[in-house]
Amino acid sequence: MRAHRDAEQAFELAAAAADPDPAPLSASTAEPMLGRRISILEARQTQGWVSSWPSNSVHRRDVVDYELIDDRTAELEVCVVDDAVLTDRDTGEVINAEVGVHRQRHVFELVGSIWKLTGRTTVASGEAARCDD
Repeated sequence: MRAHRDAEQAFELAAAAADPDPAPLSASTAEPMLGRRISILEARQTQGWVSSWPSNSVHRRDVVDYELIDDRTAELEVCVVDDAVLTDRDTGEVINAEVGVHRQRHVFELVGSIWKLTGRTTVASGEAARCDD
C-alpha cells in the first residue's frame, strides 16, 4: 500500500535529520499518530540523536495482511525488521544498534481523498512476531 510506504519514509527521513522538519509528516500521517511521531522527533532533537541505517541493512516493513474495516478505515498487519542505528549527532556515539523484530497493526483512515496513518500498535516482538514465516 503506497500510503503505508509514504508514511514510513516520511518518518524515517525526519528521524535521520539533525534538525528534523516534522511538517512533511502531515502529508501521510494524521492524529493521533502525527502527534506521537512529532513527540518522538522533538525528544530525539533535544537529546541530539539521529537515526541511520547500516550499509548492509536488513531493514524492512512487509505488509502481510490487510482488512478494510469500512469505507474510511483500513488495518494493515506489518512485519517490521528495524536495524536503525541511533547515534549522538555531535559525537557519533552509538546510543542503540539493536535489531528489533515486530509484528504491528497499522491503522489508516481516509482523510479527504488521502489515506493517512492514524495509529500503530505492536502485536508481538522478537521470535513471537514470526516475521520469518
